[in-house]
Amino acid sequence: MSLFNSLYCSPCGKLYDEDVRRPCVGTCLHSICCQCQRLLHPKNCPICQEANAFAERIVNIQSIGVLQTIREQLTEENYSKFSRDLEFLDCGGCSECSADAKKLRICATCATDSGILISMRDEQGDRNWRLNSPSELSEQQFLCAKRRAICADCVLDGAHREHDIIMLRTIENVSEFMELKYLLGLGLLLRLKLDEEPEKCEYLASTVNFYRRVAHEFDLWSKLRSKVVPNRDVSFSFVSDTIQWKDNAKNPSEKIKQVQKRNDQLREVMLKCHRANFEEYFQFAIGYEQKVVNSDSEEKEKWKKTLHEMRVVREKLAERSVCELEPSKFEAIEKEIEKKMLELENGQKRESHLEVEKDSKFFKYRALIQELKEAEQEVKDTEQKVLMESKRNHEKVLKEEKEDAEPTRRNITHLEQLERYLRVEELIAKRLEASHRQLQAQLMKLKYFRKVPGIGYEDDIYIDLIDEVDVQEDFSFDIIK
Repeated sequence: MSLFNSLYCSPCGKLYDEDVRRPCVGTCLHSICCQCQRLLHPKNCPICQEANAFAERIVNIQSIGVLQTIREQLTEENYSKFSRDLEFLDCGGCSECSADAKKLRICATCATDSGILISMRDEQGDRNWRLNSPSELSEQQFLCAKRRAICADCVLDGAHREHDIIMLRTIENVSEFMELKYLLGLGLLLRLKLDEEPEKCEYLASTVNFYRRVAHEFDLWSKLRSKVVPNRDVSFSFVSDTIQWKDNAKNPSEKIKQVQKRNDQLREVMLKCHRANFEEYFQFAIGYEQKVVNSDSEEKEKWKKTLHEMRVVREKLAERSVCELEPSKFEAIEKEIEKKMLELENGQKRESHLEVEKDSKFFKYRALIQELKEAEQEVKDTEQKVLMESKRNHEKVLKEEKEDAEPTRRNITHLEQLERYLRVEELIAKRLEASHRQLQAQLMKLKYFRKVPGIGYEDDIYIDLIDEVDVQEDFSFDIIK
């Protein structure tokens, strides 16, 4: 069993745990979480479609053991090593002779004829293949291709002579995608572990823990981006990139690239704000340590320990980066945020009959609360639309794969699939725009409601109220979708 399969439930894409989402194994030896098993009607395997494979709930003890081992061994210090030791996923059983193989192949000719793969040529004229569903790439689609994988002996002895045979890992973006999901899983596990760890310092503990998590999340983000998209803006190729557009502005993939780039720029500005805010806490801690230099040794040791932890976090924040950002672009984003905050604040003032002091942040607070709530709802709504449309697409592809259609019908089916993929890509663009709105709102919070030493009582109350409704943006969607 691969480490990846020990982390994730394939149908819902959620991490396994030892309570709500325990892994269950079917008679087909595939695993899903107990939540998905409970909702299955009929109890057929959602991965291979074996009938009644999950009629009984059998907990996958092996998978739980692997998950526990990872959680015990995973630390901030060895996280980078874990993330480098990613597995390739082209080992498993041959679909024709059932023998175990470390290097599975797939007949690209047959897989292309059945609609699983798409054949393309690069600029040098060399042919390559990718899954026939790039904008909704998922583990289930990878497994759909893997069910047709064959070993080296069956390549020679089977019915695929003179066909194009390729290594499973060479299907465009498949290995990168699966490694990405594994890397994200490790990052989420480490985040949970950081939340559960005892406090490492005596003073400013919640502040240090918060910024430790901030540093980890930006580190995870940079690993995700560099792992899959070195020197590129988008994780995967899109169907819309294979079409000649009269007006390229209507190309969904171009819009996705632009929004992702803007989102990364906002994250870089947010990272700079976090650094600045933490620096104020750090300087405050240094100043306070100097005040207690003549106090009892226990007090001095406590501040010494706190400062040590703060220096570690400070170094990590300094090392993190999302993207290159010119000073002029940084200033442009700052002005954009100021303009939007002013518009939202004035909107609240126009709708209100209240009169408050001129320097009060009341209307800023009201505007930001509303914007955070609306942005969060927009993210949820657009993400649900993407997932539902992607699921419908996947179900249709599986159904069409089983149909033995003649060439003309296959061409028509391919065009219909193309149209559906374009709709999904348009929805992905809208989802990323919703993420952009959410990032802007969080940046406004960092700029206008700074949580730093020395803030007034009123500001402290506003910040606590905003924290109650603020939901951190789910960066994983920007990468995986």
